[in-house]
Amino acid sequence: MCEPASMVVTKTKVYWSKNTESHHEIIKEFNLKEQNVRGEYILVPIEIIPPHKDFRLPLSKWKFKIDYNDYYRDLPKWWDTIKAEKQVRLELKKWLKAKILMPKKSVELIETGQKVAIYGEVKCVRGSATIDRVEGKATIDCVEGSATIKYVLGSATIDRVGGKATIKYVEGSATIKYVEGKATIIS
Repeated sequence: MCEPASMVVTKTKVYWSKNTESHHEIIKEFNLKEQNVRGEYILVPIEIIPPHKDFRLPLSKWKFKIDYNDYYRDLPKWWDTIKAEKQVRLELKKWLKAKILMPKKSVELIETGQKVAIYGEVKCVRGSATIDRVEGKATIDCVEGSATIKYVLGSATIDRVGGKATIKYVEGSATIKYVEGKATIIS
C-alpha cells in the first residue's frame, strides 16, 4: 500500500496528487508513461514518510525511499538520489499544505478535498468530502451526506456518521460512536 507522501519523480518534474497516495493513480492522473519505447523505466515512485507516522515532525526528519512495490527494477540512467530527494522535499512542503490538516483549534467544516486529520478536531465533514486518514488523537464530530473516510487509526474518534457516509477501515483503539441512515462501516 502506498504511504503518504507518495510522489512520482521523472527526469524533469515531481508529481503528486491532491486526490490519492497511489502511485498508479498518480501516473494515471498525469498521463505519465512508466517506460519508454525501449522498455526502460523513465519514472521512479517514491515515498517520503514521517517516522512513526507522526506528521507533526519536521520535514527534515521524514524518510525518503524508493517504492519498489515488492519487486526490483532498474532505475533510469538519469536518476540521482541526492538531487531527487532535494526536489521531493521542496514538493513535500506543498503536499503538506494541501493534504494534511493539523488545526491548532477546532475546524468547523470540511466540504471537499482529501485531507489527513492528525491531532486536531474537525466539527463536521459534509457533502462529497473525502478524508483519507484520521489518525492519532484526531476527532471528527460528524460525517454526513456522501462523505467518505478511508482509515480511522490510533485513538481517533468519530462521533456521528449519517446519510450515505462510508468509513472503510477502523483499527487500533479508534472509536465510532453513532451510525445512522444508510451509513456503512467496512472493517
